[in-house]
Amino acid sequence: MISTGWITPPPIYPREVTTRLSLWLVLGMALSAATAWLALSQTFFREQVAGSGYIVLFVVLWLGSGLILRRFVPSFTALMAFSVLVTMSLLTGLLSASIFPLHAALLAFGLTGGMYASGAVLARFTSGKRYYFLLLVSGVGLSILVNIVTHSSGWRWAGTSTFLLLFWLASASKSAEVQADARSLYARDYVTTQSCALRGALTVWLGLITMLVDLLRVLVDWLSSMTHGGSLH
Repeated sequence: MISTGWITPPPIYPREVTTRLSLWLVLGMALSAATAWLALSQTFFREQVAGSGYIVLFVVLWLGSGLILRRFVPSFTALMAFSVLVTMSLLTGLLSASIFPLHAALLAFGLTGGMYASGAVLARFTSGKRYYFLLLVSGVGLSILVNIVTHSSGWRWAGTSTFLLLFWLASASKSAEVQADARSLYARDYVTTQSCALRGALTVWLGLITMLVDLLRVLVDWLSSMTHGGSLH
């Protein structure tokens, strides 16, 4: 006798979500790097956009888009999450191309993408705090190795390492939220692991923007208090 009941979808495994999330972030880094390369290969961009007032426009667009879109992530479908992730990757590539030289931008995206590629492998064997510790070790190790081989200057070391560390911080700080969101989505809508991973990757990318805005707010408050304190004397 053939059963005609509901078919139970495959369960969501945290390690599988982390693995696929890492691969989506690798794709995002590759897209950002390609965008920066394509932009800086254009004479108009190099002469009229890079290093000009357009930087302010790109910064406002990048930060504003991230802060606004962050509010709507819980309602995104997989297709919408993919579209927004692609858009943010493109904006990140354009922003980096308007500020940094091509080799520095490509190195930053390449190192961070390499860290997440190693993360996709690490997620198969470990999880939790140990996973993020090993992810950090792999990222820092890769950064040291590549910067030594390419004879990077001190500024390039600092810039590429800071970029990598900021993404690592965003990933670590958003890990609990990503897993909780995956469990909630599965319980409510029976979504696939791929859908959860896509939304998780977007959460990390937008989380980086939120984190930077929070850091800027703290810095402004600190400078304001220092100025105010100085004026009292």
